[in-house]
Order: sequence, then C-alpha cells, then structure tokens
Amino acid sequence: MDRISRDNAVDILSRLPIRDLLRCRGVCKSWCTIASDPTFSTTLKLKFRKTSTTDLIIWDKFDNTMFFAEDSKSDYDRRNRVIRVSNKFYFSCKEDLWDDLNVLGSCNGILCLSNFSFKRIRLYNPISEEYLLLPNFVTPGRGNKVLKILSGFGFDDVFHKVVLLLFYEIQGRCKSKIVMNEMQVYTPDSNVWQRSIGSVPNMLINAYELASSVFIDGSLHWITTADKSSESGSRLLIVSLHLGREDFGVTETPISVLVELEFTLKHYVLGVLQECLSLVNSSTGRFVDVWILKNDEGKQDWSKLFSIWTAELVLPAHLNEPVIVRPIKLQNNGVVLLVHNHGLVVYNAEANKGQFLIVDGRKDKKMYSYKAIPLLGSLISIKSPCRMDSGEKYLPAENGHRGKRTCY
Repeated sequence: MDRISRDNAVDILSRLPIRDLLRCRGVCKSWCTIASDPTFSTTLKLKFRKTSTTDLIIWDKFDNTMFFAEDSKSDYDRRNRVIRVSNKFYFSCKEDLWDDLNVLGSCNGILCLSNFSFKRIRLYNPISEEYLLLPNFVTPGRGNKVLKILSGFGFDDVFHKVVLLLFYEIQGRCKSKIVMNEMQVYTPDSNVWQRSIGSVPNMLINAYELASSVFIDGSLHWITTADKSSESGSRLLIVSLHLGREDFGVTETPISVLVELEFTLKHYVLGVLQECLSLVNSSTGRFVDVWILKNDEGKQDWSKLFSIWTAELVLPAHLNEPVIVRPIKLQNNGVVLLVHNHGLVVYNAEANKGQFLIVDGRKDKKMYSYKAIPLLGSLISIKSPCRMDSGEKYLPAENGHRGKRTCY
C-alpha cells in the first residue's frame, strides 16, 4: 500500500461508503491516518454537496433508540417509501445513561447528546463509536433560579465546541427580580467550561427552541423576538453566535414574515438548505413557506424557495392545530425530506405531492416519535481532531482513562 500516493489514496477512499471506509481504516497505518484526518472530511463534504447525498441519524424518542441511515439513490423510492437502516450502525440508548435523551446537534459526523437536565452531556461518533463524557457545567450560585438554558454544538476550525447559554434569577433581599445571563463554552482540549457572564443578548430568553439545530458558516443560530418595548416590536429576529470569535450577531427575517402579538415561536423553524440558512413559516395553517438566506458577494437577501400546501403533507384527519415543519435536506431533483409533528415525509416540490416514510419497516410505529438529523458520516476524532496524525485513536472512557487503538 505504500506504493500508492496520498492523493490516489484520498481519491480511492473518498469514493467509498462510510461502512467500507471504516473497514479500510484497518488496512494500513497511512489509510487510517487519511480516513481520520479533518481535511479528508472536508473532501467528503465537497463531494456530497455535488451529489446532494447526506446520511441521517434517526432518533426514536419513544424507544430512546437511534438509527444510522445511509443515503443512496433508492432511499426515496416512491413504491417502498422506506429509509433503509444499516443494522451495523444501530444502537440503543441505555436508560441508565440516556434517560430523556436530547440531541443538541451534529457537526462533522459527531453528535452532541444529553438528558434534558444537561447533567450528562456526551460527544459521540456513531461510526467509530468513540465518545467523550463532558464534565458537568458550572451551575449558578445556590438559591439562584435557572429560567432557561439554550444549547448548541459546532466547530471552530480547530476543536468542537459545546455552548450553553444560561438565564437565571438572582435571589436576594430585594423584592425586585434581577435576571442574569452567562455563556459557558466547552472544548475537548481544555476539558473545562469557560464562563462569560453578561455576554448573552437578553432577547434570547424569548427563544422557543432551546437547542440550536443550525450550524452554518461557523455560527450557531436561534430564532427569537425582541422585547416588546424595543423598536423592533414583535418582529422575528435570528441571533447567531460565531464559535471562532465567540461573539453574537442579529439577522433580520423576511419582510413579509410579521408576527401578531399573540403567537407561538414554534411555528417558525430554522434549518439549512442548499448550503444556506433557511426559515420555515407554518403559522397560517394552510401553507408552509420556506425561505433561504442567499449570500451574493457579501450581500444577504432572503428568497422564498417554495410554498407547500399543508394538505399534501400527509396529515391526520381533523387536525386542529398548525403543522410544524422542518426541512431536513433538499435533493437536486426538487425532492425534500421533511419532518413535521406527525411524521417523516418525502415531498416533491415540483409535483406538490408528499409521502410518508416508514422507518425500519415498522408500520405500526407512531410516526411523530421520530426526529431526523442530517449527518455526514466521518471518522474524525472527538478528542483532538487536528492532532491525530500518528495513526493512533484515543477512546475516552467515563472513568477518565483513555484506551488506545493503533492502526496497522
């Protein structure tokens, strides 16, 4: 294998499905090093952008189980309507470790998982099965009441970062309530939570969706509203956090998306489509509008991608509440994978037709128990993604000791 140049080896390995790539990692030390290199993951990303293929992690919230679903041309077969799940990458979330499982996000093939109390946060690579149990975050002082915790997970070109944004009331002798905020950031290299008190925009306390499911252009995103007393009134706003600079920014939403005084933020959902930030408005009940934020030479403009008639989303009869829609990915042929509060649906934007997907062949399963997360399978190490060039893999264990896997 030493006779094969690195460029040729990269070309060969980049053509393989992730399951075969995992096997090839044991062929020789050089191939293991290539497959685990973050630059190789970038090569795979560029390749999959051209082919519009992305793998999925499917989480069954009722059974607390997950599936790794490999993408292929037959995944959206209209006759079968099945996401084909590879049994090899199926795993169960054990109750003693993953009670009330919560998916905080995915990035570079790595998932950030926790329970809803954020007491057991883990980074997990479902392909290599490497995981890292994070230390507990720093809680506010005794007696202070935590009002809300927002979370996010991404990458800053060097290390993965887990972010927690805390809002809490300070309990004192004064009758007036004082609300404080702080940002806590964890990186595997330091293995500690870095605190920054008073740095979070106050408007984020209004956010409905606690976990940022959108990481794009180096930033996490949440959708919220400004305070009623501000000039922005009840307009929707998008707050971003750049993980490299660790500073916040605000993005306006489309001018036609205005909200009434009485509304729920859950009808407005952020996502990523066509490598752009997307916004879904399903508040009307009859139509679902999908917008994307295009960046043309530094100028950002919202463009409506398409509108979906909700009658084509395969909804239960006599539905009395607006459907909440989250686009997962968009194919070049105009087919969109959607998840809403009643199931996983393949929607053809050109034909305006939708069909349910059956997960794992289980027709009796309640479809609204599933959550789908785009994930590009990779072998990037969680602990030190930019330093693993020796062919060795360290698998952090819960007791703090690391097991070493050597590539031969």
